[in-house]
Amino acid sequence: MLDFLLNWFSQEDNDSVIFQIAQLIQAIGGHSISGKDIRKIFALLRSEKVGMRRQYCSVLLTSLLAMLHEKGPTAFFDLDGIDSVSPEAIIDVSLDLLIFL
Repeated sequence: MLDFLLNWFSQEDNDSVIFQIAQLIQAIGGHSISGKDIRKIFALLRSEKVGMRRQYCSVLLTSLLAMLHEKGPTAFFDLDGIDSVSPEAIIDVSLDLLIFL
């Protein structure tokens, strides 16, 4: 989602839409941001379209600063579907449910 917003930010021409996109980037990035997304933000700051307009740089840097100050979770689970849960655990849970029913 953040990748989509950063792409949109770089292509949008309407200032009010850009400010709203920056707010969404800030909200989503405050919860979770990858190294790839951070690199993309810095690439945007170096790009001709965003880098040449001070207000775009300012709003993007302000969003980045707000992300850094956001208090995130102390722990989280990354269940990406690849080896997230062992098959044995699924079978054990399934058997327990069958016995319970």
